[in-house]
Amino acid sequence: MEGNRIMMLRVQSHSSSAGQGGLDLAFSYLYAFRLVVVGLALVGAGPAWTVQAGWPLAACLCIGLGELLGTRYYIGVLRWAQREGTLRWPAQARPTDSAI
Repeated sequence: MEGNRIMMLRVQSHSSSAGQGGLDLAFSYLYAFRLVVVGLALVGAGPAWTVQAGWPLAACLCIGLGELLGTRYYIGVLRWAQREGTLRWPAQARPTDSAI
């Protein structure tokens, strides 16, 4: 858990002046999402293990593992695209006066 917090702080500390503000936000979201969902799954697995409830324990473990693997994949893809230079983050579209 401490490693996730360190990684999240590292992502948030990057400068967004190079046009990577959206990418930093995506990384921060993925790390925070993983921390919350996997943490809650583990918190739910504890009481399920204690009272020997099979299906809640299985659900908590499957959800936690699934989200851990899913966010790990997304982060890996973003990092690969960033390294290869193939990541094109779209500029934020501003609504025009006629659209309002």
